[in-house]
Order: sequence, then C-alpha cells, then structure tokens
Amino acid sequence: MSCDDDMFRQMETFVFMDFETTGLIANDLMDPFKSHPTPGDKNRDTERALRELIVTTPIKNLPYITEMSFVTAPRSLVLNAIEEMKQRSEDDSNGSMAVRLACNVHTRQVKPPLNEQQWKEYENKRKTVEAIKLSRGDLEDKNTFAEEWPGVLHMLQTCKKPVCIVAHNGVYFLDSYFAFIDLEKEYHNHCKSAVQLMDFSIISQNLLTIKEEEATGPTEPQATATIVRDRTPPPKEMAPAPSVHRLTQSEPRAGAKRRLFQDQLPPDSPLNFMRSSQWSPARKRRLTSARELFVRKQDGDWRFDEGASTQYFRKKGAFRLDEMYEQLMNNKHDSHFAQDDCYALLQISICFGRDFIDYADAHSMILPY
Repeated sequence: MSCDDDMFRQMETFVFMDFETTGLIANDLMDPFKSHPTPGDKNRDTERALRELIVTTPIKNLPYITEMSFVTAPRSLVLNAIEEMKQRSEDDSNGSMAVRLACNVHTRQVKPPLNEQQWKEYENKRKTVEAIKLSRGDLEDKNTFAEEWPGVLHMLQTCKKPVCIVAHNGVYFLDSYFAFIDLEKEYHNHCKSAVQLMDFSIISQNLLTIKEEEATGPTEPQATATIVRDRTPPPKEMAPAPSVHRLTQSEPRAGAKRRLFQDQLPPDSPLNFMRSSQWSPARKRRLTSARELFVRKQDGDWRFDEGASTQYFRKKGAFRLDEMYEQLMNNKHDSHFAQDDCYALLQISICFGRDFIDYADAHSMILPY
C-alpha cells in the first residue's frame, strides 16, 4: 500500500492494482518475512525489505509482466459503497455483499520479450501452474510493456492526489495483505480485552432466566393485570439497566444487526455481548467464522485463546484473495485474471469499511522509486 504524495493527508483516490506474470520471483518464495509477517508490527520496514529484495534478486530471476490492471475509485465513491455494503449486510447477511461502483479501469495485456525456447517453457508451465492463465496466443500480438507504460503513467498522473495504490500479496511494499492482518490483529486485541471485562456468571443467569420464561409461556390474564398495576415505571435515573434479553432479543433493529452472530454462535458466546452495531461486515464475518478464538472454561467463563489467534494468521489460505472474497462476498471468484482480482480486492477493502480507509490514511507510504 503506497501513496505518491503527502503521507499525512487523507487519500483522495484509491487505485487497486494487480499484475499477472510469467512466474514468481524465485528467491522470494522461502523468505520468512514474506511467509509469516507479524500482525500489527509497528516496526515493519517495508522500504528496507523492498530494497533488499531488489539488491539480492538476479535479473534473470525476475518474471515478465503479461497483464496489468488498474481500477481507480475516488474516496467519495468508496465511502458511499461502504455504506451501501453495510446496509446490504444488515438487510440480508446470507446474500451477495458485492456492490457496483462506477470505477475507471485501465487493463492491458503485455507481450513479454521471450524467445522461442522461452515460449515453449512458458506454455509447459501453464499446464502445471493454475495461476498462469494467458496463453502465447493471447499475448504475442499485444504491445510491449514499454509501449503500454506511457498510458499507465498518464492514468496515474491524472488521478486526484494523494493517490493510494493498493495491491494484494505484492512484493512487500504494495500490500493490502499487511493491512488486513493488522486490522484483524486489532480486532483480536479488542475481543481479548472485552472478554476479560465480561462477567459470564451474570450473563449465564440471565440467559437461564430467559429460557425459563420462554418455557413457561405467557402468564394468565388476571395475573398480568396485577403485575401491570404494580409496575409503575421508576424515575429515569433509577431505572434498571437493560437485561440481556433486551440487549439481544427484544428490539428488531438491533436483532437484525446481530443476526449473523445469533445464527452461528452459542447463545452465551462473548461476541453476542459486544457492541457490534458499528462493526464492518468483514469484521463480523471474520470473527464469527473464527470460533476457535473463544474457549469456554470449566467454570463456565470464556477466555480469548491467544495461541489460536497466532495460528489464525498462519493458517494456509486464510488471507488468499479468492478465499477472502468468497467468505466475505458470498460469491465465487475466478482468480488470476488481473482485472477480476482488482475488482475482488476493491470489494474486500470496502467490506472492511472505514477501518480500511483509516488504515490507508495512517499507513500509506511514499514509494521510494
């Protein structure tokens, strides 16, 4: 994730970028920094890592670009889409979350400078590497990178500044992967603090009372009349705090916003008792699916499992673009076409809501080149 102007100003344009290439950078595959970056790392030096990669990678190991796509969206457009997706999530948590945006799109296939032997090797690689989609026939009559670059540069120069370039799982620097793991680490920290403050003995007792009331059914009419006469509402300053039943069940609007939790979690799950009305759809869905983060103790209390949190960020595929898209959008995604991946990244970023925008404003860095 990077910007090309003052890093302390809010981003005015977001450019979601993706490349398809003839392969991966060979010496980048086993790098521990790349494989398991520390979520929430305040000392992450992406510029140093990028420079070291450039210095230590032989030119012969660098792949060629075969397709590049840039989807540009003004800040106002992204903010409107965030509100639309949040409302869609509240109205129907099981439906598709994807929203339509009137973005500008600049996509180009690029002819790599390969000789006959290299083309044969490329075509053989396509048979075994699913991520390589474009064939020789798709590429050899296209323009070169040098011919297409002026158009890319013009597109970037005409965007309203500052411009934030966003790419997923890029080469260290342009990486929304860092943004997502940092945001989710913050979510985990908030959950840990909230669980430590909850009194689950009171919560369990209230839930038990609710079940008993539901089991006994409505009271007799005459009994109800007596109770109503005796229940003069106390002064406002003396009124009791809302019960668990009121907080989680009685108000339809609040219940709709919590429906995703209630449908998938135990009644006494800590998530059901957190103030979540302002959470983004991504925050709700990612935490709801990570049940292993909350462990019930023998005394009935719950605790936040830090070991499970650590493993969450190392789980294979947990932050793959296609898997995140399918989980958050309730849609399938055909990955490894640059323009499709840009749209997927755009939708995922919107799903993280204002958290993503605030992260971009705070952490975007000026490109070193």
